[in-house]
Amino acid sequence: MTPSRPPRRARPPRLPAAAFALSIALAACASPPASPSTAPSPRPPAGSTTWEQLEWYARSCEETQDPVEKARLYHRMGALYLDAGRPERARDAFRRSQYADSDGPLSGANWKGIGEAYLREGSAAPAVLSLRDAVEALGSETERDEALFLLARALEASGQPEEARAARARIADPSRPSLAVLEGELRLPDPAPSAPPLAARPALATTILPRARWGAAPTLRTADPMGTPRNLTIHHSAMEAQVSEFRDAASEIRRIQRAHQRNEGWADIGYHFLIDGSGRLWEGRPLYLQGAHAGSDSANRANVGICLLGDFAQDPPSAAQLETLEALIAALRSKFSIPAGNLYTHREIRRRFGLGHTECPGTYLQALVERMRRSGPRAARVPGAPTLPTTG
Repeated sequence: MTPSRPPRRARPPRLPAAAFALSIALAACASPPASPSTAPSPRPPAGSTTWEQLEWYARSCEETQDPVEKARLYHRMGALYLDAGRPERARDAFRRSQYADSDGPLSGANWKGIGEAYLREGSAAPAVLSLRDAVEALGSETERDEALFLLARALEASGQPEEARAARARIADPSRPSLAVLEGELRLPDPAPSAPPLAARPALATTILPRARWGAAPTLRTADPMGTPRNLTIHHSAMEAQVSEFRDAASEIRRIQRAHQRNEGWADIGYHFLIDGSGRLWEGRPLYLQGAHAGSDSANRANVGICLLGDFAQDPPSAAQLETLEALIAALRSKFSIPAGNLYTHREIRRRFGLGHTECPGTYLQALVERMRRSGPRAARVPGAPTLPTTG
């Protein structure tokens, strides 16, 4: 295999203030060991956001004196930090898990997490050392295959192609779906000169940036066909940071796909389209495949999911986001003859199908979608409809 470039370190999104306090909580977890308990490890409340889960784990870490439980808590925090695109914090959490119970059952998984974090930061040499330890310590064939795959990528990035081929040859099942997910996650795209900020090229508001531009992992085979779309549903990503730069937006969309595939077990990112703070329109899940965004199979059927990057509970979307959203809605409604009454927000589609309440897409975006449904897109302000992909 041709050696690949070492992954570049993407700039992480701005975290909520509460998340920064977690580093203090992590340090507080280094308490003296006590006799391990046999009680099942508790979990954070269902429906918690990533940062709420991290806060919950940090508090639990402060409270427990059981080294085995402490190792579990740290390890889970490391996995969550990887999902959130914060490899440096993930590495620290995995190391603390290793320190809490160095000979425990999580030892190999911790070395794998540390190696993956180094690789995501672009530090191939220390990644190789950690991943070699992981391969020797892991008992699960699936995890060992993942560690060998990561080791091969680290060896390629550090200029050792022969050793990389040897590592790949040791993978028991190269067709594992999790390896395809990792392949996509570690492929960081370079923004080409043809993709300047939206302000320099207003026509970008009607150009769909394909999946390759954000480094999408492959869609798994469990996806169902979409059919002809009948509904449109609007979401927000609920991340506090307003993501506007090309590289930051690509990184955020990869993070969302990673969370959907790894944590939720979905075939791909749940949304069909995403709109960043500069108004760029990104292709998510292929439009010919049913999404995973509305809350149930029935709600997702023939339903196009559109997600605006940001949290619109306290602040409105940018003007560029709204113009792109209106252009996309107009194009979808025209192409598939979707009536205005079939434009929903996430909270509305869940209510229609008798599902639990959600605040998505936030107070501001909710009001704006209601206005669009009443009056239609402001066509005079929309520079042109995007050319939509086929659903067949």
